Amino acid sequence: MDAALRKKLRDSACVMLAFTALTYTAASQETQAATPAVQKSIGQQAVDVVLSNFILDPTVVVSKTGKPLPTDGSWSVGKETPTTCPKTTTPCVRVLYRVPDAEVSCEWIVLLDGGETKGIVLDANEDVARYLLEKLPPKEARKLIISRQNPIYPPMARAAHVTGSVKMTIHVSSTGVVDRITFVDGPEMLRGAAADAVKQWVYKPMTVGSTAVPFQTTVTLNFNMSG
Repeated sequence: MDAALRKKLRDSACVMLAFTALTYTAASQETQAATPAVQKSIGQQAVDVVLSNFILDPTVVVSKTGKPLPTDGSWSVGKETPTTCPKTTTPCVRVLYRVPDAEVSCEWIVLLDGGETKGIVLDANEDVARYLLEKLPPKEARKLIISRQNPIYPPMARAAHVTGSVKMTIHVSSTGVVDRITFVDGPEMLRGAAADAVKQWVYKPMTVGSTAVPFQTTVTLNFNMSG
């Protein structure tokens, strides 16, 4: 495993898939002519794009095992260029994470590039939508808001002159409903009001290609006496 990727997995605050195995087979005529080192680099980059955008949802259990999806599955990159890839000289590959004992096979179509993000996920299958979460930056998540409810300042907190910001990590279902909230920071007296407001928010469903997927993002609500 690449040392930088191992460190990223170790330092992440979220439960992420472990990079346990990576096999890469050339996905196009151009990459077939590449050296093994280049091939491996493409494979590692593709998996890194997936790990940068998705996290394992520890609250969802696999029907066959009754447990969350394990992290000891195997990674691979498909041999053939997916038909959904655009016509470009930029590598476009199918990334797979398989757990045979659980009968789970997560698949992503990843288009690589040389930019800051290293690539984008073009599509994902139903197992991805079932067992993983898209990590969405707050700025991008705000673009998906259809309706939102402003928090009601708790009378006791106002009387006590309690002000501040409440930061939460929220889970948005594939239908756009906020169904889980975890507090990150903020005054205790304001947290209930913040959660009550966010629970009423509605998001446009997040899609990766043709698949609607749940996502995780952070929300910060501010409380001040003039509001």
